[in-house]
Amino acid sequence: MRRRPLINKDYAEHWSEEPRSIQYQDYLTKCRNSFSQDKNLFDPTERFGSPEGKQELVNEFIHQYKSAYVKKWKDIQRAFENCLRKNDPKRNNIVDCFADEMVCIDYFHSRKFYEERWEFFKICYEDNNNKLELTKLILISDDEKKLAITKKHNKQIKWINHWREYQKQKLPNHEKMNKKEWLESEGISEIDFIAAERLIKNKENP
Repeated sequence: MRRRPLINKDYAEHWSEEPRSIQYQDYLTKCRNSFSQDKNLFDPTERFGSPEGKQELVNEFIHQYKSAYVKKWKDIQRAFENCLRKNDPKRNNIVDCFADEMVCIDYFHSRKFYEERWEFFKICYEDNNNKLELTKLILISDDEKKLAITKKHNKQIKWINHWREYQKQKLPNHEKMNKKEWLESEGISEIDFIAAERLIKNKENP
């Protein structure tokens, strides 16, 4: 018996939560690809430079920073896989789960976060009588994560509003961009916009 064909991309202009849709499967593939990359290659000094200070303290900070980054990716992958095991055939929480967890990775890619954690690390070192074995990196707090999610949601709401405004503009058909073209022009990834559409959908249809 032949399987029913997947939904055609040209037809599925909007984000489809149907698990058999090409869009949904592409989303899962992109998520899995992000997990398959070697996170041990991450080097914050290449992105931000090496902190100034006692070399053994700097080395320990970089080691703990990289370890926390790798561990956070493992936590995200575990949460993602748990979503796949849910009984819900549409797996409604995968997109939200992945998007909300990824704000933690954004912190590790932030110069401000990097420099703040280095200052806290030096304070911790001094508070523990310069004992390196007692000096620990301060991990991302729940409040920091919630704040980042709130900021991300506000940005996503703006994206949707801008997209809706663009759709209302009266332009000749040959000049009007489809959603994918518009996203590329705005520098917004499809994965991020999918999460934004789900956010608006949940707000408008609670």
